[in-house]
Amino acid sequence: AGTGAVAAVPTAGPFTLTTLVGRGVGGTAVEGPAAASFLRLPVAVATDVAGNVYVADRDNARIERVDAGTGLLTFVAGTGTPGAPTPGGPATASGLNIPLGVSVGPRGDVYIADDGNRRVEKVDAATGLLSVVAGTGATADPVPGTATDSPLRSPFGVAADAAGNVYVADRGAHRVLKVDAAGRLSVVAGTGVAGAVTPGPAVASPLNTPNGLAVDAAGNVFVALRFNHQVARVDAGTGVLSVVAGTGTAGVSTDVPATTARLNQPTGVAVDARGNVFVADRSNNRIVVVDHSSGHLSTVAGNGAQGAVTPGPATSSRLAIPLGIAVAGTGTAFVADQNNHQVQKLSLPPTTTPPLLTSA
Repeated sequence: AGTGAVAAVPTAGPFTLTTLVGRGVGGTAVEGPAAASFLRLPVAVATDVAGNVYVADRDNARIERVDAGTGLLTFVAGTGTPGAPTPGGPATASGLNIPLGVSVGPRGDVYIADDGNRRVEKVDAATGLLSVVAGTGATADPVPGTATDSPLRSPFGVAADAAGNVYVADRGAHRVLKVDAAGRLSVVAGTGVAGAVTPGPAVASPLNTPNGLAVDAAGNVFVALRFNHQVARVDAGTGVLSVVAGTGTAGVSTDVPATTARLNQPTGVAVDARGNVFVADRSNNRIVVVDHSSGHLSTVAGNGAQGAVTPGPATSSRLAIPLGIAVAGTGTAFVADQNNHQVQKLSLPPTTTPPLLTSA
């Protein structure tokens, strides 16, 4: 979060909302036009450099891709039936079990937080083959060292950076982990004990149920801390943790400095090219944004009520437990709208010039 003048935030919100995929009720996903496919409890979304959208479709036990050009949905990983992974084979023939997180690396490789299998997996962009990045399948606290020799408790969020590192939010272990390009696992944040956030060295701060993750272009790590009701940032250079949004007490706030705002179980976080931080504020049924220059928080989607979406102005529509958020460039965001069984697209009007929220 930045500092400076209080932002002049348009309370009506500049975004419009449309549905990218999903029909509003849970059902079996099918390949073909995305608008015709069902989803069943989508939890997370990601985008690649071409603007394609990837969905962690939890109860369909799949990762799906919606092509930015054609609007066609295809399967990336999973068979549609919960099961154990089969490393070395085609990802679409491998089981997944409660996929909760998805991220796309700089080469197009797809990373999956496979919660029920207690693993993080990779789908190779060139071959479509699946491999294990971290986890043994056992449920225990992670152990620094070779990532594939370490257990995990409950991986939820995953994020890949430009240098080939993969970050994992292990919500059950109350830690954020890093797997480097050599496959070595280390702890980035958290003591392993659930507790209140203490700004300072990230490895010395308790965390309470880290969920979604994001990494910006500088390598700083952002984490949505569900039961801390906060979003935190770990500085890439110093390893110091700071609070980006939230007071630590559940509630709802908007159009206020972000560190004085109340969130309610934030689960998803994303950072756009300008440094604006998007948050899926789960139990407030809203998407909020922290302005990169002012540190001011505003609502850009959701009116606070839970229910079916209404295409049009995003702040006038309901959402139903938004869990995941991803951005494409500076003018588009995507939301995993879990209980609506949909992914929503938030779009700025073409005449809007970023940054998304203008400082006074």
